[in-house]
Amino acid sequence: MVRISFNETSINSTVQIGDIIYEVVDQGNPQLVGPIVDIGPSHIDVETENAITPSSFIIAVKDKGANTSGIKGYYAKVKMTFNQSTETELFAVSSEITQSSK
Repeated sequence: MVRISFNETSINSTVQIGDIIYEVVDQGNPQLVGPIVDIGPSHIDVETENAITPSSFIIAVKDKGANTSGIKGYYAKVKMTFNQSTETELFAVSSEITQSSK
């Protein structure tokens, strides 16, 4: 396991455990590092045996099998609120729903 520590930059809030880390060294092609196994306030732990170059550019990529479908199931309940006293118009609402079983 390798710990990547960040001194001045906060970790992007979309980075999750299970995302895949790649590194880019000297503007080359991205090289696979491994999956994220832990995230802290200023570090990411990656499951790998390879060393990471300190000056490399780090990329977190979502798993292609995850986060690809819409809401699964037979129904979804949505609550929308508007906290202003002036009248306004809602232009559109849309969703993507996938039935999980038949």
